[in-house]
Amino acid sequence: MTAQRLGTPTRVQPAKVAFASYAAIAGFLAELFPARSRHTGASVAYQVGGMVTSGPAPFVVGALFAAAGGSRVLACYIVAACVVTFAGLLAAGRDMGSVQ
Repeated sequence: MTAQRLGTPTRVQPAKVAFASYAAIAGFLAELFPARSRHTGASVAYQVGGMVTSGPAPFVVGALFAAAGGSRVLACYIVAACVVTFAGLLAAGRDMGSVQ
């Protein structure tokens, strides 16, 4: 019983982080499109982004791990994905000063 209770917070914390990131994504995508095409635009952007990035990710990670023989290259892959994400946010051209 004690071991199960100690393990629960470690399983709950990643879910909280995922939920927080999905909340931010929804708000950001909704503001990228005009009201007339907002739902379709946000949905297509989210789904295509998921297909392009999440679809091949297990294959890329497996190939990188097999080629490098270690997990350090996987950390570099995650950092590269973060850099691409940040560059995409900058390219979106959203004026953060106008957000209240």
